[in-house]
Amino acid sequence: MNFEVEIEGQTLTVADGKVGGHQTKVWREHPRITRVRLNGKTLTVYDLGTDGNKRRLRVNGKTLEVKVKTPGMRALEIIGKTTASGGKTKDLRAPMPGLVKAVFVETGQSIEAGAPILTLEAMKMENMLKAPAAVRIKAVRVASGAAVEKNAVLVEFD
Repeated sequence: MNFEVEIEGQTLTVADGKVGGHQTKVWREHPRITRVRLNGKTLTVYDLGTDGNKRRLRVNGKTLEVKVKTPGMRALEIIGKTTASGGKTKDLRAPMPGLVKAVFVETGQSIEAGAPILTLEAMKMENMLKAPAAVRIKAVRVASGAAVEKNAVLVEFD
């Protein structure tokens, strides 16, 4: 799996057994203790738990705050499905340009996570866009048949 790790303002890419392009080996000794071999040096990493959206780690005696971004998290940021400080998703945006084929929600409606919101046709494929969490619909900004650009706000949430 490929993902990004942000440590003290520096972003490292972890991909195919490499961190920042350097070969690594990782093994877990305990649910909260991990060993990392990086460039021939072994680091001991203690998991101190989470603090908001960051994980606190102690590496060789130094405490660090780490934020991990998986490919899915990066994709959500790109299409505007980032969460506000309260942890609630504020809107649904078009992940690509396309044509709205069907809208399944209306203003004021409350829906559960995973409920269908609308179908967007792009490149002759229909894509079902679903609720990222349990939300209440504040406004529907598109109708069936509407052409939309990438990142256009389709639905706003309360």
